[in-house]
Amino acid sequence: MMTGNFSKRVLMATTGLALATGFSGVAQAQTEESAEDGNVIIVTAQKREENVQEVPISITAIGGDELVSKGISDVTKLDAAVPGLSISKSGSDARPSVRGVRTVEVDLFNDPTIGFFVDGVYKARTSQALAAFVDLERVEVLRGPQGTLYGRNTYGGSIGAISKKPQFDFGAEGNVTYGNFNDLRLEGIVNVPVGDNTAFRVVGVYQESDGYVNVLPSRDPAANTAQDFNDNDQIYVRGSFRHDFDVGEIIVRVSHWDQEGFGAGGFGYTTVGTLQDAAGNLDVGGTLNRTNPRTRSFPGPSDVDPYNVYRNTDLDRDIEETTANMEVNLELGGVILRSISAWSDFQAVRIGDEDFSDSAQGSILTLDTDSETISQEFQLVSDHGGPFTWVVGGYYFSENGSEDFIFLNEVSGGAFTFLQEVDTDSYAVFAQGDYAFGEQFKITVGGRYTVDDKRFRFRTPTSQATPDSDSSDSFDKFTWKVGAEFTPTPDNLIYASVSTGFRSGGANNQFAPTPNYGPQTITAYEIGSKNTFANGQGVANISFFYNDMNDILSNTFVQVGPSLVVARSNGGSSRAYGAELELAYDFDNGFKVDANFSYLNAKFQTFTASAPSGYGLFTGFDVVPGTTNLLDLSGNEVPISPTFTGSIGASYEFDLGGSGTLTPAVQFFFSDSYFVNEFNYDAGIQGRDVGKQGSYTKTDASLTWMDASERFMLQAFVRNLEDEAVLNAGVIGGQGAIFQNYAPPRTYGVRAGFKF
Repeated sequence: MMTGNFSKRVLMATTGLALATGFSGVAQAQTEESAEDGNVIIVTAQKREENVQEVPISITAIGGDELVSKGISDVTKLDAAVPGLSISKSGSDARPSVRGVRTVEVDLFNDPTIGFFVDGVYKARTSQALAAFVDLERVEVLRGPQGTLYGRNTYGGSIGAISKKPQFDFGAEGNVTYGNFNDLRLEGIVNVPVGDNTAFRVVGVYQESDGYVNVLPSRDPAANTAQDFNDNDQIYVRGSFRHDFDVGEIIVRVSHWDQEGFGAGGFGYTTVGTLQDAAGNLDVGGTLNRTNPRTRSFPGPSDVDPYNVYRNTDLDRDIEETTANMEVNLELGGVILRSISAWSDFQAVRIGDEDFSDSAQGSILTLDTDSETISQEFQLVSDHGGPFTWVVGGYYFSENGSEDFIFLNEVSGGAFTFLQEVDTDSYAVFAQGDYAFGEQFKITVGGRYTVDDKRFRFRTPTSQATPDSDSSDSFDKFTWKVGAEFTPTPDNLIYASVSTGFRSGGANNQFAPTPNYGPQTITAYEIGSKNTFANGQGVANISFFYNDMNDILSNTFVQVGPSLVVARSNGGSSRAYGAELELAYDFDNGFKVDANFSYLNAKFQTFTASAPSGYGLFTGFDVVPGTTNLLDLSGNEVPISPTFTGSIGASYEFDLGGSGTLTPAVQFFFSDSYFVNEFNYDAGIQGRDVGKQGSYTKTDASLTWMDASERFMLQAFVRNLEDEAVLNAGVIGGQGAIFQNYAPPRTYGVRAGFKF
């Protein structure tokens, strides 16, 4: 649980919710400018407001009400609602995967492979994607590279969260949720108009929960028993200001996110043992030996199962993010000038028990990350009639970041430490135009030129007799898109496109054989169709894609002192192809259904990686000629890429007359099996997924009562009804230990709310 300023924070959260409740007694019904209109959602994926069914790209838009009803309170819960999307979490980092593009490297010297945006502002660190989803107008998930309008590091796609604007009518909302693991979440929203064209909106979230990973009593008489971990203790506050004037509007948003508790350490892994042959030698192609090999660990297994482990040292987490952004929209006679200015300060300290055991003395890892960013984007968007529409713009982004790595040996008192720092300045200009040949045919051409200037510094203590290193590099890339669309009827759209994207390059430390590595590139081909039928009650969208990815990163582990240091290089290529289908139908009698399905074939074409540290046997693997431990993984499946996934949801609203409505809802999700590591190892232990997650299902259900005035609601819910321990990340680390991370177990609870 939270410590330190806990009482003050409880008071702040309670006061905020009480403020919302106090205003509700005299409030009138709030009228909001919603992006939802029946089954239609207006999106800004192409920098202008458009019906999602008229946008010729693969995009899933989820409205704010649907986010709430489906219990999507953070980015990791989007997977069942978006075809082909997987979002895992390790430690405090989100790791999205889509269409054969996965998130592996999350340290400061690397950028995301899938961009995350809040109100059009790019987030540089994957941990920043885990801030609370609250009071959102919608979420837009774009699949495939977005190298033209969004740019660098949208290599695999982008996820955009758009918050609700302040409205010009008074309103207040409040919600209380309580579930297992003593999970308490309070939400409060107050919207206050000032005159006819100015308004303020304040949103607050307070949440505290126990950890769902249970720490068992220590087997070592000299050791303590650590606290349960993987809790969720956080406070989030966002204030917004809006002023409309004759030719436009200005919106200012300020937010603060504070997440504490025990978290899940630096990377959040449990350890399951090592891979060995029959004689007990470390063998990447072997079977599982569950003994924990970590130095100074207590003899025997450290993890009984994904949610019951042995630890003697408390984990710790302290994450803070403060942001401010200003958006200005000006209507200038046929064009719209948009300016988005943003600043953020992100800090994260994570402490983990690195021997993964209940030994009295062991090793502790502290990971301290700081990232301060500023960005400025200008867009000029056509807003006139005629066959030609366009958008042009310029973008600047700067990040000053540092990351301190401290590995402490509790026995000797010694430490292995290093500090890495990066300063990034990114510049880009972009343009995209559409030309319509009559009512039915349109072509799209776009391009973006990006320059990333990066300066890297790597520092180690002088006692380690290791020289510091400084380097700099510049990465520039022109990315483009060409597309065509055909509209045979107002309700049907057929489109095709070829687009490119890139992920910026980075640097290694001085232990690596190569100092820097270059960008990763992707060329994506897509054909799709969007269809609306039954007077807008039904939607059927389908897309076929092929991704060609080059210069993807390969990891080599260099043993330095008691720890492994990762060295990266552009090690190969991969390709992915498949199809995605989205369906929805509103029967207009209270019954609604929706479904999505995905087929994916993602494999490495040419890819090599060094064998994990300590492993000298590679049964079933091909060793690159002339080397002793470089493995050829060409033809292996890309991790976190299940062949088939699907989701089917249904709800029915029963009219209770003057008593309101009662709505049962269910969402059923299915995933085929997948590997979690590029080595594609499978330890073959019945009932114990190691390296490979088997096929599974996950069912969410809810029962919601809404009063006749639609002002009060009460909901009971259950998530992951099957209580499936879903394996979502896995690596092999020092001493050959296999570290794995799992999604949450079954959760359930009740939620009550009001809205005026």
